[in-house]
Amino acid sequence: MQNEFQLEVSTDVLLNLNKDYIGSLVEQARLNLSDGQIDALKLLVTAKKGQELFSQLEKTVRPYAEAETRLGKGEVYKKFGCDITERMTGVSYDFTNCDDAEWNELSAQIEALEKKKKEREKFLKTITKPIFDENGVQINPPIHKGKLGLAVSIK
Repeated sequence: MQNEFQLEVSTDVLLNLNKDYIGSLVEQARLNLSDGQIDALKLLVTAKKGQELFSQLEKTVRPYAEAETRLGKGEVYKKFGCDITERMTGVSYDFTNCDDAEWNELSAQIEALEKKKKEREKFLKTITKPIFDENGVQINPPIHKGKLGLAVSIK
């Protein structure tokens, strides 16, 4: 009979988790998996569903928390075993507004080369054995890489 890996999921328990404890839970699960004490597929589905739940929850809650919590520059808010700071996230730059001729020219060149590269890659994907170009140079088929694994889709 298999022992079930038990993880209590309550707000109080989650708020008191720290990295060391999370690491020890994962290590215990790994040991139980390697000993055959846990149904690996059941634990994978549990982890996937938990990941989806908490990902959606974070996206929903984050705007509210950011609106309610205003910290000064460099200020650290310590709560629930976490350090919370306010800073710029997802920083990016849009250079199209600069109207820089050199940047615009480089971007156009890169775009054209990327398009040509994609077209060549499409051709190279069709090669299944070595061929020779018009100059007699051998062109080998690309190496097809991948890993067989389980895809979990939540219904």
